[in-house]
Amino acid sequence: MIKLALGLGLLVFVLASLSGAGSGQSSPESSASGKAKFLSGPITSVTAQGTIPSLSISSGSCDTALCAASQGHCSCSRWGGTSATDLKKLGRSKVQTNIKITTNEDDCTVTPSGSCCSIDGAVEFQRNADIANLIFTGESCAGTIAGSYQMLPGTGEFAATLGVGDFEASVNSSDGSLGFSIIGIAQFL
Repeated sequence: MIKLALGLGLLVFVLASLSGAGSGQSSPESSASGKAKFLSGPITSVTAQGTIPSLSISSGSCDTALCAASQGHCSCSRWGGTSATDLKKLGRSKVQTNIKITTNEDDCTVTPSGSCCSIDGAVEFQRNADIANLIFTGESCAGTIAGSYQMLPGTGEFAATLGVGDFEASVNSSDGSLGFSIIGIAQFL
């Protein structure tokens, strides 16, 4: 428990440093050289993309019993599978991808294109013992999802990994599958 708390404390410190170090840059890759000095090591671009089938939709938060919505109404959407996922660091071969998104159903805004709601979620990529973990926050508007992520230490090849970037996805209205794209930077120690 102490190791996890220290790791998360270090992550908060590093991410706070990252957010101030490259402000005004156009993309995660373009600011990599400026951010490298805060991570004391080489920074690599991270990309992932794919389409995974829908698993389930349920009421409530995906991870906790507490829903942060003003009236307590959240929904949890989950996707998972190995088809058509390409993570640059692991390659396309047999990468299990799991994505879960908690949507705040109470505090949405209505736009001409549909309803926009706050979301948070997690992405997990796994191939054998190598697991990469990302958490993100953002907004879902009429089936289009956009947010920012933080890569947390995982296991195997990702045991000491930290990173940041953008997460985008869209839900296919005909079959419920999720097409996603991730672009960012990370330090693999």
